[in-house]
Amino acid sequence: ANTGAVIPTDVSNEIVTLIDQSAVIYGDINKSSFPHQFEIPRHKAIKAGDAAKTGEGVANVDEDNDFDYVALKGEEIKKTVKLSRAMAVQSIDSFVSYIEGEVASRLSVAANATVYTRLASTDLGVATANKVTSAKANTLAKSDITKLLGLLKTYGNAAPKGVVIYANNTTIWNRIVMVEDANGRSYFVDEKTEDPAVQGHIFGKLVKADDTLADGVIWAGYPDLFRGNNFDGPDVTPYVENGTQKRCFDGYLLFDGGLVVPQAFGQLTIATA
Repeated sequence: ANTGAVIPTDVSNEIVTLIDQSAVIYGDINKSSFPHQFEIPRHKAIKAGDAAKTGEGVANVDEDNDFDYVALKGEEIKKTVKLSRAMAVQSIDSFVSYIEGEVASRLSVAANATVYTRLASTDLGVATANKVTSAKANTLAKSDITKLLGLLKTYGNAAPKGVVIYANNTTIWNRIVMVEDANGRSYFVDEKTEDPAVQGHIFGKLVKADDTLADGVIWAGYPDLFRGNNFDGPDVTPYVENGTQKRCFDGYLLFDGGLVVPQAFGQLTIATA
């Protein structure tokens, strides 16, 4: 009663920042915040008539692009934190920080997983041809990675972050790092940045650790060309549970997204025997 809103605006903003920092691919993608109907135009191909050299006074061939539009409905992501009344009162000094961290960490995991679900989907994700498997079982070769990177396209859409490679720590340090040249030298460069998710580079592309992914699964692509939308949230709604007097806090995010260029990402799965 003496402190106003339990979760004020600045705390909600801090939760947004924490989610962006801890959710690896969700933090990289292009996001909007439109509360109503949201559609993404997908640039699927340039069939004919791309920019080309012509003779003086000669018109270029009319460009024939393949576009479609996909409506995003939004996926609800929720996290509830419950504390006894005694705990809420007795831990007041660290109370807000606890709520921030707990809500942000759990929403970030779910938001991150939703991006990968959309990338893998038929309607909103990568082209079928961009899902490939390693040539040999239980082996990741240089040719597997270069094949994956060679599938990626932007069709001229702006992608300032460039290509980023995503895999979990097991796949990075037991598979990607072990890809070597003829002299036994790893193509992977162990080079850290201010982003804690960055583990290094391979073939000039950032490699980021993302524990959302399963062992043996590698995603690579242009995160700028994944268009996400936060329809509502992330925010926190406080309430008191009847009977128990527990202080409850519902974290909420209504999110959806998809690729604006289906060839902008690719998935490489290391085959099993």
